[in-house]
Amino acid sequence: MRRLYTLGRTLSSEPAVFLYTLAVGIYSSIIPNFIQQKLCSPLVEPPLDYVCNSTSLLAEATDITTVRGTLREVLPAVVLLLAGSWRDYTGRNKPIMYLSLVGELLGVSIELFGAFQWELSPWITSLTDGVLYGLAGGNKLFYVGALLVITDQSTVEDRTARMGLYTAALVGGNCVSYALSGYALEFFGYRWFFVLVMILHLFTLALVISINENNARTTNEGNKWKTFKKLKAVFKTRPNNTVIWLMLLSSCLINTCSAAEVNLYLYYLQQGFQFTVTSAGVYTSYRLLTGLASSMASPPIFTKVLKWSDFKVGIISAVVTTISAASMAFAASTLQLALFAWLDFLKIFLFTVPKSIITKSVGSDEVGIFISLCYIGECLMPTGIFFIYDSIFSATSQTMPGAIFLVSAAVDVLILIAFSISLNVYQPPEEKTSESSVSEEDNDIESLENCEMIKRTSITMSIT
Repeated sequence: MRRLYTLGRTLSSEPAVFLYTLAVGIYSSIIPNFIQQKLCSPLVEPPLDYVCNSTSLLAEATDITTVRGTLREVLPAVVLLLAGSWRDYTGRNKPIMYLSLVGELLGVSIELFGAFQWELSPWITSLTDGVLYGLAGGNKLFYVGALLVITDQSTVEDRTARMGLYTAALVGGNCVSYALSGYALEFFGYRWFFVLVMILHLFTLALVISINENNARTTNEGNKWKTFKKLKAVFKTRPNNTVIWLMLLSSCLINTCSAAEVNLYLYYLQQGFQFTVTSAGVYTSYRLLTGLASSMASPPIFTKVLKWSDFKVGIISAVVTTISAASMAFAASTLQLALFAWLDFLKIFLFTVPKSIITKSVGSDEVGIFISLCYIGECLMPTGIFFIYDSIFSATSQTMPGAIFLVSAAVDVLILIAFSISLNVYQPPEEKTSESSVSEEDNDIESLENCEMIKRTSITMSIT
């Protein structure tokens, strides 16, 4: 209890993560239906419960959703790379989160304009939304900043528990968003619904401003090129490089495949079980509740009672999640959907454990670039993976809508293999003092600066 009390007092970015995820969740769950209705009824806004029965138009709506999702996933890659190295140089996290919120507000504004101008093609609004949002770093940039805040404010011993609270905030926001999104849309309609999303983002901005950021480093304005020197940390030789890259790959795979599922989840429930937008939101929220309960209760049991390592937690989570995905592929009734949801109770750890392992395997002045690399991988992978899911669903939507979950099950097996290899090759890092944690690159830079200073002094003395 005392440990939980201490963790509660040290909450920092978690409230902002909850509200941000709530806003993003209710927005994302409505967009597929918004695109579908604009495409199937291009001149007049139809009733909210209108479902398009045209296979060709449904396939086009899936294409628009996939292209929009790909843009929003791929474009932030460069921004994330620069943001991670800039953070490692400056020690500042909040400006990263500010930029992401600006992109969110611009993207929602575009869709709001499309709701007012209903005859405007969903291709135009979706592509514009995706480009503006992507160039601002997207939600991944926000999560990079939020996760680095927690990394800065936690010890190695408490890192997994703090990330559990972070995950609980993220999943909790998703649970509430999926439960309320359909009802909010019915109550407000598309126009005021988008206004509501923008208001939630403004409240998130206020929470980010209130975060106490006390790890900022003093920087030399004349040496901003050092930011790019931080990129060299990626190629640095270290004992656990194999583990780091396997965990990075695992993090990218689970997040990308989950995002591909989310893009098609509404269509899957509509085609396979005749769900409405509201009922689909309620079911998705119910499914996420298992993950929320697990993220709150399991970390103390795994780490304090059972004394499991992060690798063992990852292995068991991957096994259970593989079974869950395979079950969803063959679900044939709403009762089976309700029962199979409980098999997802450990999936949440596949999102956080790889990143937790990475933060424990690199120095504090390098963690920013590696966390960014996790999200950069999630930006680049959708280029192929989203279209694989899209093609499979378009081909099987009328016969076996759940076929996409077989792909997810195969990916979970790959993640299981990555955790198993990492468990056998991992070397616990040696303890380091704060003075010795400075990277070799920074030492080289400082040496060059000292040489230049000595040289300038010598020249001045010679002239004198």
